Amino acid sequence: MSAEQGDFLPPEEAPDASSKMFREYAVEFLELARNATSVEQRFLYLKMANIWQETTIRWERDLLKDQQRASPRQHRRAAVSMFLRECVK
Repeated sequence: MSAEQGDFLPPEEAPDASSKMFREYAVEFLELARNATSVEQRFLYLKMANIWQETTIRWERDLLKDQQRASPRQHRRAAVSMFLRECVK
């Protein structure tokens, strides 16, 4: 998925608080990319926006599958773990 504004779901349409937070992070990194002063900064911010968007998509997909099985705290931990794994790639 590319890190263009049209690819991101609006935070206000998020199914839960964690998803909304992840979407907001993605949007924030897009704003940072727009205002970046170097190509390297822009690339990093776009990459981070993309990682947050991918984390959001996985979170929401898994949320639908596992809504009854895990607490919101467990879901957040799983999402943060996914995010950190993406960061080290």
